[in-house]
Amino acid sequence: GQDNFVVKAYRNGCDAGTLPFSLVNATPSVDMWSFGCMVFQMLSGQELVPTDINQNVVLDYIHKAATWTDEKLRQRIDTFIADEDAQDLIKRLLAVDPTKRWSATDVLNHPYFSGINDTCAMVAQVEDLVKRQAAIHSQVADLCERESSRGQLLEVIGEDIKVAISQLGQSVAFGLLETSDVSVPTSFIVLPFKSLDNVDPARVTSFLAQLWDSGKKMQTAKGSSICDIVQQLNAGDPLYLYLIDEDTGNVVIPDAKDPVYPIEIKTRDDHSFILMNLPLIQSSFKSLKTATMGTNWLQRLHVLPSSQKARDKKPEKTKSDWIKQVQQAILELSEPTASFQVLKKALDLKEPVIFVRGAALRELRQWFDTHDPSHSFAGLKRVITNQGRVVWTTSDAQILSDEACLNDEVQKTLEHIRDRFKKIAL
Repeated sequence: GQDNFVVKAYRNGCDAGTLPFSLVNATPSVDMWSFGCMVFQMLSGQELVPTDINQNVVLDYIHKAATWTDEKLRQRIDTFIADEDAQDLIKRLLAVDPTKRWSATDVLNHPYFSGINDTCAMVAQVEDLVKRQAAIHSQVADLCERESSRGQLLEVIGEDIKVAISQLGQSVAFGLLETSDVSVPTSFIVLPFKSLDNVDPARVTSFLAQLWDSGKKMQTAKGSSICDIVQQLNAGDPLYLYLIDEDTGNVVIPDAKDPVYPIEIKTRDDHSFILMNLPLIQSSFKSLKTATMGTNWLQRLHVLPSSQKARDKKPEKTKSDWIKQVQQAILELSEPTASFQVLKKALDLKEPVIFVRGAALRELRQWFDTHDPSHSFAGLKRVITNQGRVVWTTSDAQILSDEACLNDEVQKTLEHIRDRFKKIAL
């Protein structure tokens, strides 16, 4: 034919040796090409290779068809075929390379005929998406957990900061009171003896039990019941106040010629002194209890001489007996039962505990102003130790100024407590 394009078919067994061209064996792929041309025309209404009125292929189009590529065919198919499944089917049928064309079996299984799309690729994508979502979910969950832990940690830190600030405020307030209102000694004990030369151990034990029992009663006291506690403390003979050297832990035993110490406490006149200072008194006895565990308490009181000569002298049996009994009574003391918190609750005060303590210290200072107007304090001085503690002692240290720094709130609390005592007494 013209331009070396021949469209003919020959059966096997015919002599083709005289033909001016070589034959190409017919294969199923040729039929699938023809089927693709037919499907294209059925769906698009256009001939893939145009023909004339007699359905003879126009020569020019035969020439074009011989130069088609897969890309050119895809463009033509996409232009005239709208259905995506049909597009895919025709593209597989009209593959230029015969070895790549689909077989009839493949065509029958195509979604265009079966209605079942091959979702393998989509499933793989979905599975990959699920894995990514799981990873993202895990990361988000981990982030949420960290944020929750961070929030809880911040909350705990916030509470700790609040507590620390509160404690710091109390410490500052306590320090202000220490440097202002603690202008008199606060470590002292009271005993029912003016002289410690002859002590009745039974009276000491009974007196200590009364002090601790009064503290227990204060814990549950309400209103007028405070009056009963005051009357119980004020009953009996006078008491005597002995100061304690806070640096050495020794009870200061005054010289026999000392006109002030030990200071007599006339319980019937100083009716509120013991009650308001009960926390300080119990605290001082507790410090003596600690001292008793490490050394001879009565020797710290200077009741027993500390010289070697005196130690070599055999003590009297009776004196040794009462010393041991008093020591045992001190050792058997429980934890203090009175505190300024207990005093605040018993008197139904609204002021902070720090002001109640300040009021007690103010009362104590005024009491010393009355009973020790020269502020001799049996030789004790207010000093700063090497550790920075403010103590009352006879030891050498930096002496503090005794200038008073009055605090209005503490003064108001003291006046409030005095009013309470007046109402209770009525």
